[in-house]
Amino acid sequence: MRKIVSLRHNTKGEKRQLYKSLAIDGGGSRGIISATILGEIEKRTHTPINRLFNLIGGTSTGGIQALGLTTPECIGSNRAMHSADALLKMYTSESDEIFRPNPTYDPDKTYTGWAISERLKDLTSTNTKYLSPTTAFKTKFGETSLKHALTNILITACPFSDALKLIGEPTIRAASLVATTIVSWFSSSVKPKAHSMGPIHQWATVFTREGQKRIDTLKGRATFSSQKDFYMYNVASATSAAPSYFPSMECDDLKVLLDGGILYNNPANLCFIEAQSKGVNPRNMLLLSLGTGTLGPLSDRFQARSIGKTIFNLYGLWSDSYSDSIDTSLRENLSNRYYRFQKIFDGNVPDLADITPENIAFLQDAGRQLIETEEDSLNRLCRTLAPEEL
Repeated sequence: MRKIVSLRHNTKGEKRQLYKSLAIDGGGSRGIISATILGEIEKRTHTPINRLFNLIGGTSTGGIQALGLTTPECIGSNRAMHSADALLKMYTSESDEIFRPNPTYDPDKTYTGWAISERLKDLTSTNTKYLSPTTAFKTKFGETSLKHALTNILITACPFSDALKLIGEPTIRAASLVATTIVSWFSSSVKPKAHSMGPIHQWATVFTREGQKRIDTLKGRATFSSQKDFYMYNVASATSAAPSYFPSMECDDLKVLLDGGILYNNPANLCFIEAQSKGVNPRNMLLLSLGTGTLGPLSDRFQARSIGKTIFNLYGLWSDSYSDSIDTSLRENLSNRYYRFQKIFDGNVPDLADITPENIAFLQDAGRQLIETEEDSLNRLCRTLAPEEL
């Protein structure tokens, strides 16, 4: 049974109850970082993650972790099939079961240009680097469906119809960001701040225990689009179907689904809205957001004044900028009841499919470094999550 922690007494002498949410970013193999943090939290609180949080949300690799942490040992059991450490093992010693090379993959057929019509074709192309991971996920989650999750969950996915609206837009908006930042850099001796950009698509599609929902990110509300149940292994395949890496996922009424990270790699704001839709007042929320690593502040990327590579990573700039705006908004709304643990890389961010022993060791070390960096915040968080254990 999940504990709802007493936050404090209000003016009437009644206890306020703290609703706790966990949001985990996408990032492929970089999920090693977030899994390492989750393992540390379980170790310090002596409590499984599913019993610490009222809502667990995730995108792509974060969605896989959310599902893994809430899969019961068997139907009717309140014990999780996987601990955070067991999920970490999935990355460190079982990743080749997920990243299975596609023997028919032809890199020459992967479109890398700018023509919108060709980019659309590439989104659902079967010419992917890796085969579908559905078989591996079925081994992990069995025949368990979402309605049997041990706590409330929120898993993102991107319908192809939404992806159609995506093409071209991040290029335009990120180009504006780059141009504004460059002009600011060269016209001022003061290091510029990157301009925040909101979501490029108003609606987010998510899977929950109760069914599919569409979340209106501008109006801050969630509504049901279907109350149909889904197998966890299918949802895991949908949320992680990164274009060019894995095949898209066909899912009944939604037809073709792509990686949720296309639109919402950081699902923290979606968890915030979902909690509100359940009647939770923001004053009574705690939200932990786990990143999977990023570069430094956007403006720092222009320090060398060599912008060529940056311009060709426009989508990444937009995604990071939007994640930063989510972080700012949640800090304003939740104050010290919001935690964001994110590793800042000095050099390039490791590729999401890099499962070489060297990179796995590097990411494990990155996770341990983040624990050291956030020691005080992590201690405060754990005392709030499980005060009787500390």
